[in-house]
Amino acid sequence: MQPKTKLLAGAMALLTLLATGCGQNPSTATPEKGERVAIQRPTGRVTGFYTRNVIYRVDEEITVGMPNLNADIQVYQENQPFIPANREDYLVRIHTGDLIIEQDALAKIFNKYELNYPGCPLSNLSIEAKNGKLKMSGTMRKGIPLPFEMEGSLRPNGSGQVVLTPDTVKSAGIPVKGLMNLIGLEVASLMNSRPNGGMKIDGNDIIIYPDRLLPAPAIAGFVSGVRIEAGKVIMVFDDQVRRDIPSLPEPWAPNWILMKGGNVLINNHLILDATLQMVDLNPKDPMNFCMALYREQVQAGMTVGSPDGTIAYIPDVYDMNTPLPRFRPNMPGSPGSN
Repeated sequence: MQPKTKLLAGAMALLTLLATGCGQNPSTATPEKGERVAIQRPTGRVTGFYTRNVIYRVDEEITVGMPNLNADIQVYQENQPFIPANREDYLVRIHTGDLIIEQDALAKIFNKYELNYPGCPLSNLSIEAKNGKLKMSGTMRKGIPLPFEMEGSLRPNGSGQVVLTPDTVKSAGIPVKGLMNLIGLEVASLMNSRPNGGMKIDGNDIIIYPDRLLPAPAIAGFVSGVRIEAGKVIMVFDDQVRRDIPSLPEPWAPNWILMKGGNVLINNHLILDATLQMVDLNPKDPMNFCMALYREQVQAGMTVGSPDGTIAYIPDVYDMNTPLPRFRPNMPGSPGSN
Protein backbone atom coordinates (compact mmCIF):
# COMPACT_ATOMS: atom_id res chain seq x y z
CA MET A 1 0.00 0.00 0.00
CA GLN A 2 1.32 3.42 -0.98
CA PRO A 3 1.81 5.99 1.84
CA LYS A 4 -1.04 8.24 0.64
CA THR A 5 -3.40 5.29 0.29
CA LYS A 6 -2.46 3.99 3.72
CA LEU A 7 -2.97 7.45 5.24
CA LEU A 8 -6.39 7.72 3.58
CA ALA A 9 -7.36 4.28 4.87
CA GLY A 10 -6.28 5.27 8.38
CA ALA A 11 -8.29 8.51 8.21
CA MET A 12 -11.41 6.66 7.03
CA ALA A 13 -11.01 4.07 9.78
CA LEU A 14 -10.65 6.82 12.36
CA LEU A 15 -13.81 8.59 11.10
CA THR A 16 -15.70 5.30 11.28
CA LEU A 17 -14.39 4.78 14.80
CA LEU A 18 -15.56 8.21 15.95
CA ALA A 19 -18.94 7.75 14.34
CA THR A 20 -19.48 4.51 16.26
CA GLY A 21 -18.53 5.87 19.66
CA CYS A 22 -14.85 4.91 19.71
CA GLY A 23 -15.60 1.24 19.32
CA GLN A 24 -17.50 0.92 22.61
CA ASN A 25 -20.47 -1.39 22.76
CA PRO A 26 -23.26 0.55 24.51
CA SER A 27 -24.99 -2.68 25.48
CA THR A 28 -21.95 -3.86 27.42
CA ALA A 29 -22.18 -2.66 31.01
CA THR A 30 -19.14 -2.47 33.25
CA PRO A 31 -19.40 -5.45 35.63
CA GLU A 32 -19.94 -4.84 39.32
CA LYS A 33 -17.45 -6.13 41.85
CA GLY A 34 -17.91 -9.85 42.32
CA GLU A 35 -19.18 -10.26 38.74
CA ARG A 36 -17.17 -12.05 36.09
CA VAL A 37 -16.90 -11.00 32.48
CA ALA A 38 -18.50 -13.75 30.42
CA ILE A 39 -16.30 -14.94 27.57
CA GLN A 40 -17.98 -14.05 24.31
CA ARG A 41 -17.13 -15.26 20.84
CA PRO A 42 -14.95 -12.57 19.24
CA THR A 43 -15.24 -11.88 15.52
CA GLY A 44 -12.80 -8.99 15.12
CA ARG A 45 -9.16 -8.88 14.10
CA VAL A 46 -6.40 -10.47 16.13
CA THR A 47 -3.42 -8.63 17.61
CA GLY A 48 -0.49 -10.66 18.89
CA PHE A 49 0.40 -9.63 22.45
CA TYR A 50 3.84 -10.42 23.86
CA THR A 51 5.46 -9.35 27.14
CA ARG A 52 8.90 -9.41 28.68
CA ASN A 53 9.40 -8.56 32.38
CA VAL A 54 6.01 -6.88 32.82
CA ILE A 55 3.97 -6.36 35.98
CA TYR A 56 0.34 -5.85 35.03
CA ARG A 57 -1.60 -3.60 37.39
CA VAL A 58 -5.14 -5.01 37.62
CA ASP A 59 -6.33 -2.11 39.76
CA GLU A 60 -4.93 0.27 42.38
CA GLU A 61 -4.24 -2.64 44.78
CA ILE A 62 -3.59 -5.78 42.72
CA THR A 63 -0.71 -6.66 40.40
CA VAL A 64 0.08 -9.79 38.41
CA GLY A 65 3.51 -10.63 37.03
CA MET A 66 3.67 -11.40 33.30
CA PRO A 67 7.34 -12.14 32.59
CA ASN A 68 6.97 -14.00 29.29
CA LEU A 69 3.45 -13.89 27.88
CA ASN A 70 2.72 -15.06 24.34
CA ALA A 71 -0.95 -14.32 23.67
CA ASP A 72 -3.53 -13.05 21.21
CA ILE A 73 -5.97 -10.22 21.74
CA GLN A 74 -9.14 -10.38 19.64
CA VAL A 75 -11.78 -7.67 19.66
CA TYR A 76 -15.40 -8.76 19.82
CA GLN A 77 -16.75 -6.57 17.01
CA GLU A 78 -15.61 -7.14 13.46
CA ASN A 79 -14.84 -3.50 12.54
CA GLN A 80 -13.51 -2.43 15.92
CA PRO A 81 -9.83 -1.61 16.53
CA PHE A 82 -8.01 -2.81 19.61
CA ILE A 83 -8.19 -0.03 22.24
CA PRO A 84 -6.37 -1.19 25.39
CA ALA A 85 -8.42 0.98 27.77
CA ASN A 86 -11.75 -0.49 26.55
CA ARG A 87 -11.25 -3.65 28.55
CA GLU A 88 -14.75 -5.03 28.01
CA ASP A 89 -14.28 -4.98 24.22
CA TYR A 90 -11.78 -7.80 23.70
CA LEU A 91 -10.61 -11.24 24.77
CA VAL A 92 -7.04 -12.12 25.75
CA ARG A 93 -6.21 -15.67 24.70
CA ILE A 94 -3.02 -16.85 26.43
CA HIS A 95 -1.00 -19.41 24.49
CA THR A 96 2.10 -19.72 26.67
CA GLY A 97 3.54 -17.87 29.63
CA ASP A 98 3.48 -17.55 33.40
CA LEU A 99 1.18 -15.52 35.63
CA ILE A 100 2.88 -14.73 38.95
CA ILE A 101 0.54 -13.71 41.78
CA GLU A 102 1.86 -12.65 45.16
CA GLN A 103 -0.02 -14.15 48.12
CA ASP A 104 -1.47 -10.81 49.26
CA ALA A 105 -2.59 -10.00 45.72
CA LEU A 106 -4.26 -13.42 45.43
CA ALA A 107 -6.16 -12.82 48.67
CA LYS A 108 -7.32 -9.43 47.40
CA ILE A 109 -8.44 -10.98 44.11
CA PHE A 110 -10.66 -13.41 46.03
CA ASN A 111 -11.97 -10.85 48.52
CA LYS A 112 -12.54 -8.05 46.04
CA TYR A 113 -13.81 -9.91 43.00
CA GLU A 114 -14.60 -13.56 43.70
CA LEU A 115 -16.20 -13.45 47.18
CA ASN A 116 -17.81 -10.03 46.92
CA TYR A 117 -21.43 -10.94 46.14
CA PRO A 118 -24.65 -10.88 48.20
CA GLY A 119 -24.95 -13.84 50.53
CA CYS A 120 -21.38 -15.07 50.04
CA PRO A 121 -20.61 -17.39 52.99
CA LEU A 122 -16.86 -16.68 52.95
CA SER A 123 -15.14 -13.41 53.83
CA ASN A 124 -11.89 -11.89 55.10
CA LEU A 125 -9.81 -14.44 53.24
CA SER A 126 -6.05 -14.39 53.79
CA ILE A 127 -3.53 -16.53 51.94
CA GLU A 128 -0.04 -17.73 52.79
CA ALA A 129 2.16 -19.51 50.26
CA LYS A 130 5.17 -21.35 51.67
CA ASN A 131 6.88 -24.74 51.68
CA GLY A 132 4.99 -25.77 48.56
CA LYS A 133 1.64 -25.38 50.31
CA LEU A 134 -1.16 -22.83 50.13
CA LYS A 135 -2.85 -21.89 53.40
CA MET A 136 -6.24 -20.17 53.32
CA SER A 137 -7.91 -18.70 56.37
CA GLY A 138 -10.92 -16.50 56.86
CA THR A 139 -14.47 -16.33 58.17
CA MET A 140 -17.33 -18.63 57.25
CA ARG A 141 -20.94 -17.76 57.96
CA LYS A 142 -23.18 -20.70 58.75
CA GLY A 143 -25.74 -19.07 60.96
CA ILE A 144 -22.93 -17.49 63.00
CA PRO A 145 -19.51 -16.42 61.71
CA LEU A 146 -16.76 -18.95 62.42
CA PRO A 147 -13.03 -18.70 61.71
CA PHE A 148 -11.60 -21.41 59.49
CA GLU A 149 -8.32 -22.39 57.92
CA MET A 150 -7.18 -24.99 55.44
CA GLU A 151 -3.83 -25.92 53.94
CA GLY A 152 -3.00 -28.03 50.94
CA SER A 153 -1.23 -28.35 47.63
CA LEU A 154 -2.14 -27.03 44.19
CA ARG A 155 -2.15 -29.06 40.99
CA PRO A 156 -3.48 -28.70 37.45
CA ASN A 157 -6.48 -30.93 36.76
CA GLY A 158 -5.72 -31.59 33.10
CA SER A 159 -8.70 -29.53 31.94
CA GLY A 160 -7.06 -26.13 32.26
CA GLN A 161 -7.99 -25.38 35.87
CA VAL A 162 -6.15 -25.53 39.21
CA VAL A 163 -7.22 -27.74 42.11
CA LEU A 164 -6.59 -27.10 45.81
CA THR A 165 -6.83 -30.30 47.83
CA PRO A 166 -6.72 -29.45 51.56
CA ASP A 167 -4.55 -31.73 53.69
CA THR A 168 -5.73 -30.08 56.92
CA VAL A 169 -9.00 -28.29 57.65
CA LYS A 170 -9.84 -26.50 60.90
CA SER A 171 -12.82 -24.57 62.20
CA ALA A 172 -12.23 -22.30 65.21
CA GLY A 173 -8.93 -24.13 65.69
CA ILE A 174 -10.56 -27.58 65.85
CA PRO A 175 -9.58 -30.13 63.17
CA VAL A 176 -12.38 -31.06 60.78
CA LYS A 177 -12.44 -34.17 58.63
CA GLY A 178 -12.62 -32.94 55.05
CA LEU A 179 -13.74 -29.79 53.30
CA MET A 180 -17.38 -30.80 52.95
CA ASN A 181 -17.65 -31.39 56.68
CA LEU A 182 -16.53 -27.79 57.14
CA ILE A 183 -18.72 -25.97 54.65
CA GLY A 184 -21.68 -28.31 54.20
CA LEU A 185 -23.76 -29.10 51.14
CA GLU A 186 -25.84 -25.92 51.31
CA VAL A 187 -22.82 -23.60 51.26
CA ALA A 188 -21.17 -25.64 48.49
CA SER A 189 -24.34 -25.44 46.38
CA LEU A 190 -24.49 -21.67 46.88
CA MET A 191 -20.87 -21.18 45.80
CA ASN A 192 -21.33 -23.48 42.79
CA SER A 193 -24.47 -21.70 41.60
CA ARG A 194 -22.68 -18.66 40.14
CA PRO A 195 -22.34 -19.31 36.39
CA ASN A 196 -19.09 -17.36 35.95
CA GLY A 197 -17.61 -17.96 39.38
CA GLY A 198 -13.89 -18.48 39.69
CA MET A 199 -14.17 -21.06 42.48
CA LYS A 200 -16.16 -24.31 42.62
CA ILE A 201 -16.45 -27.02 45.25
CA ASP A 202 -16.08 -30.61 44.03
CA GLY A 203 -16.24 -33.00 46.95
CA ASN A 204 -13.23 -32.19 49.10
CA ASP A 205 -11.48 -30.23 46.35
CA ILE A 206 -11.63 -26.56 45.47
CA ILE A 207 -11.42 -25.98 41.73
CA ILE A 208 -9.99 -22.58 40.80
CA TYR A 209 -10.70 -21.16 37.33
CA PRO A 210 -7.82 -18.75 36.61
CA ASP A 211 -9.58 -17.34 33.54
CA ARG A 212 -12.51 -16.22 35.72
CA LEU A 213 -10.68 -14.69 38.68
CA LEU A 214 -9.77 -11.29 37.29
CA PRO A 215 -12.00 -8.45 36.10
CA ALA A 216 -12.04 -7.38 32.44
CA PRO A 217 -10.45 -7.97 30.05
CA ALA A 218 -11.70 -11.54 29.84
CA ILE A 219 -8.97 -14.12 29.40
CA ALA A 220 -8.92 -17.65 28.04
CA GLY A 221 -6.14 -20.14 28.54
CA PHE A 222 -5.12 -23.62 29.63
CA VAL A 223 -3.17 -23.95 32.89
CA SER A 224 -0.76 -26.84 32.41
CA GLY A 225 1.23 -26.40 35.60
CA VAL A 226 1.29 -24.56 38.90
CA ARG A 227 3.89 -24.15 41.59
CA ILE A 228 4.08 -22.45 44.95
CA GLU A 229 7.16 -20.46 45.87
CA ALA A 230 7.80 -18.31 48.92
CA GLY A 231 4.97 -15.79 49.02
CA LYS A 232 3.67 -16.38 45.50
CA VAL A 233 1.74 -18.70 43.21
CA ILE A 234 2.96 -19.23 39.63
CA MET A 235 0.48 -20.52 37.06
CA VAL A 236 1.95 -21.89 33.83
CA PHE A 237 -0.23 -21.50 30.73
CA ASP A 238 0.30 -23.70 27.69
CA ASP A 239 -2.31 -24.54 25.05
CA GLN A 240 0.28 -26.23 22.78
CA VAL A 241 0.33 -23.30 20.31
CA ARG A 242 3.96 -22.65 19.37
CA ARG A 243 5.18 -19.51 17.65
CA ASP A 244 8.26 -17.32 17.72
CA ILE A 245 8.33 -13.78 19.00
CA PRO A 246 8.21 -11.37 16.02
CA SER A 247 11.09 -9.00 15.31
CA LEU A 248 11.23 -6.11 17.76
CA PRO A 249 11.63 -2.48 16.64
CA GLU A 250 13.76 -1.97 19.80
CA PRO A 251 15.50 -5.34 20.30
CA TRP A 252 17.80 -4.13 23.07
CA ALA A 253 15.04 -3.27 25.53
CA PRO A 254 14.92 -5.59 28.58
CA ASN A 255 11.29 -4.80 29.49
CA TRP A 256 8.59 -4.41 26.86
CA ILE A 257 5.14 -5.14 25.47
CA LEU A 258 4.77 -5.92 21.77
CA MET A 259 1.47 -5.62 19.87
CA LYS A 260 1.67 -7.18 16.44
CA GLY A 261 -1.07 -7.23 13.80
CA GLY A 262 -4.61 -5.92 13.71
CA ASN A 263 -5.54 -2.26 14.04
CA VAL A 264 -4.49 -0.61 17.29
CA LEU A 265 -5.69 2.79 18.48
CA ILE A 266 -3.15 4.49 20.73
CA ASN A 267 -4.56 7.80 21.91
CA ASN A 268 -5.39 9.57 18.61
CA HIS A 269 -3.04 7.46 16.52
CA LEU A 270 -4.60 4.56 14.62
CA ILE A 271 -1.95 2.04 13.60
CA LEU A 272 -3.02 -0.27 10.77
CA ASP A 273 -1.53 -3.76 10.67
CA ALA A 274 0.27 -2.70 13.81
CA THR A 275 3.79 -3.26 14.99
CA LEU A 276 3.86 -1.39 18.29
CA GLN A 277 6.45 -1.94 20.98
CA MET A 278 6.00 -0.29 24.37
CA VAL A 279 9.40 0.03 26.03
CA ASP A 280 10.04 0.64 29.71
CA LEU A 281 11.90 3.88 30.43
CA ASN A 282 13.13 2.38 33.71
CA PRO A 283 14.87 -0.80 32.54
CA LYS A 284 16.36 -1.63 35.95
CA ASP A 285 13.00 -2.87 37.27
CA PRO A 286 10.12 -4.71 35.60
CA MET A 287 7.75 -2.64 33.52
CA ASN A 288 4.61 -1.62 35.45
CA PHE A 289 1.72 -1.35 33.02
CA CYS A 290 -2.00 -0.68 33.42
CA MET A 291 -4.48 -1.18 30.58
CA ALA A 292 -6.88 1.39 32.05
CA LEU A 293 -4.15 4.05 32.19
CA TYR A 294 -2.25 3.25 29.01
CA ARG A 295 -3.20 6.63 27.49
CA GLU A 296 -1.63 8.47 30.41
CA GLN A 297 1.49 6.28 30.25
CA VAL A 298 1.92 6.91 26.52
CA GLN A 299 1.35 10.67 26.95
CA ALA A 300 3.90 10.80 29.77
CA GLY A 301 6.50 9.17 27.52
CA MET A 302 7.36 9.64 23.88
CA THR A 303 6.47 7.83 20.68
CA VAL A 304 8.81 7.50 17.71
CA GLY A 305 8.63 5.80 14.35
CA SER A 306 11.21 3.37 13.06
CA PRO A 307 11.60 1.33 9.86
CA ASP A 308 10.41 -1.72 11.80
CA GLY A 309 7.39 -0.21 13.54
CA THR A 310 6.28 2.24 16.22
CA ILE A 311 8.06 2.50 19.57
CA ALA A 312 6.37 4.06 22.60
CA TYR A 313 8.84 4.73 25.41
CA ILE A 314 6.71 4.86 28.55
CA PRO A 315 7.35 5.34 32.27
CA ASP A 316 6.02 2.97 34.90
CA VAL A 317 2.41 3.65 35.80
CA TYR A 318 3.42 4.95 39.25
CA ASP A 319 6.12 7.24 37.83
CA MET A 320 4.33 9.27 35.15
CA ASN A 321 5.29 12.71 36.50
CA THR A 322 9.06 12.31 36.12
CA PRO A 323 10.47 14.74 33.46
CA LEU A 324 11.81 12.94 30.41
CA PRO A 325 14.88 13.75 28.31
CA ARG A 326 14.39 15.05 24.78
CA PHE A 327 16.32 12.25 23.13
CA ARG A 328 15.70 8.64 22.33
CA PRO A 329 16.75 6.46 25.28
CA ASN A 330 19.85 4.36 24.85
CA MET A 331 18.80 0.88 25.92
CA PRO A 332 21.29 -1.22 27.89
CA GLY A 333 23.15 -3.57 25.55
CA SER A 334 22.49 -1.54 22.44
CA PRO A 335 25.42 -0.33 20.30
CA GLY A 336 27.16 2.61 21.95
CA SER A 337 25.76 1.99 25.43
CA ASN A 338 28.00 1.86 28.47
